[in-house]
Amino acid sequence: MNKIQFMILETILSILRTEKIENFYKESVISYGIRNYVAKYSLAKDKYFVTERSLSHLKNAGFLKKGYILRGMKNRKNGFTYEHPVPSKVICDLIIKEPRNEDYIKHILSITDAITILTTEEDNLLRGKLKSKMPEGWKINEGNIFQRYIDTGICEKKITNYVKVSGKVKR
Repeated sequence: MNKIQFMILETILSILRTEKIENFYKESVISYGIRNYVAKYSLAKDKYFVTERSLSHLKNAGFLKKGYILRGMKNRKNGFTYEHPVPSKVICDLIIKEPRNEDYIKHILSITDAITILTTEEDNLLRGKLKSKMPEGWKINEGNIFQRYIDTGICEKKITNYVKVSGKVKR
């Protein structure tokens, strides 16, 4: 966990200490705010996973400079996006079950602390049934965080390649 992630974690924990947050979470404006911080927690990492296809795209397009990519380069026009292997909604739905259990929240965030760079084509494979949820039967403490990618043909197993990132956190 880097310094920015630490600050975001403290913010998430502060929000979750709010009395009756479980009830407030049902309001879209509150759940959106929490999901935004949870998403930014992983987006603040210093490195992102890459698929073979996305790494090739980044290199061929000249976006990868000295092993780094700028976070601000992400957009549909550039042909890639930053994606959470476990969607932020899934993560938030898990942590809201025990919103004042800081060890549990840290555990969930540590398991799901990953961002993957996907090409637009790879991201399109997730559209529909697995865009914002995990496959049926997936469990946080037993499952592969990349299971959506495996089920949609983006990869065959866990992704291990990564690139370093720098610049402002962009969602």
